[in-house]
Amino acid sequence: MREGSSTSTAIAIVDPHEIARVGLRRSLEGLGGEVVADVADPAELNGHLEGADVLVFDIDTVGLPVQRPASLRCIALTDMVVTLDLRAPGRMRVLSKRRPAADLATRVMEPIPDGGVPSEATVTDRRVLSAVAVGKSNAQIADDLGTTIGTVQSRLRRLYRATGAESRHELALAAALWVPGSSRWSPNRGPTTPTGSTSLREQ
Repeated sequence: MREGSSTSTAIAIVDPHEIARVGLRRSLEGLGGEVVADVADPAELNGHLEGADVLVFDIDTVGLPVQRPASLRCIALTDMVVTLDLRAPGRMRVLSKRRPAADLATRVMEPIPDGGVPSEATVTDRRVLSAVAVGKSNAQIADDLGTTIGTVQSRLRRLYRATGAESRHELALAAALWVPGSSRWSPNRGPTTPTGSTSLREQ
């Protein structure tokens, strides 16, 4: 909340699409939110993050903001269909821009539960996530790790629960947020579906 206010939530929006910003701003203000920044480029924020409670940004075009206050809630918007809210590190939630504006605004205003890579996640877990992010199948991951497909599937089940992902594509997006150096997410680039695959989650 901004200094001197006990009720309003201060929100900064970064999205290159003006129509998306206008619609989200109207919906947020209708819910009592106070939009303190509404910009197309993160370079235009000019210190507004210091007074913001929430940062809403388009992860497909703006990318992941590296430097941000630890207390800042972050809402990453994507054009990808996300069936459930993905949990990510650093008080972050991933939402689909395909939601109705009013519903999206409601989710932006809600508290964010803890999420991200569990503290006990192993190096192998992170390698599995990175492999998913570049479109590898379970068989390919097992071969890379020198283990069985069953072991890979067991790790993936735990990672699906931890992230809230409901599909292979959603897990790949979560991996891009979780694992430094994993492929930069883009719905136009990937992850790719291995040849012959019929199910992103079960391959």
